[in-house]
Amino acid sequence: MAAALVGLPAVAYAQVAPPIPAQAEVVRTFKNGLGEDVVLRRGYWSGDNPNGGFGYEKILNKHRITNLDVVASIVRNPDYVTRQSNGRFAHSSIARLFRCDGSGCIETSSVRVLVIIDYHAWTGPGQFGVVTAYCENRDNAWACPDYVNTAIKA
Repeated sequence: MAAALVGLPAVAYAQVAPPIPAQAEVVRTFKNGLGEDVVLRRGYWSGDNPNGGFGYEKILNKHRITNLDVVASIVRNPDYVTRQSNGRFAHSSIARLFRCDGSGCIETSSVRVLVIIDYHAWTGPGQFGVVTAYCENRDNAWACPDYVNTAIKA
């Protein structure tokens, strides 16, 4: 079941970037595999600039990851961590969908889910934090498959 974010309504995604204080709001804090805090800021995302934006709003509205426990699990216990050329870190895990019956289970689908983290300073206090989380879909679709929200357990 997806974790509800009470009091955090999604911002409409055809919008201009909100003021920095609104973007900077920390929605959730996770621990990475080293036990360090990683913040997820509200951020923003606009359908008018689909490659822009960051944070919770982009993860929710563009990539359709509704369960932030998926993000927390990947940050805390990724399959791989890769340092990107821009100094950010990509934490990744595989989400798998299974079909089960009386004789067992078989994997019917899978997708790599990446969480991009920028540990550099934010314009306000603290680190920038989670930039985005997305799926490497075979068809290059923006939205993650629905099963991603239940496949990776916290």
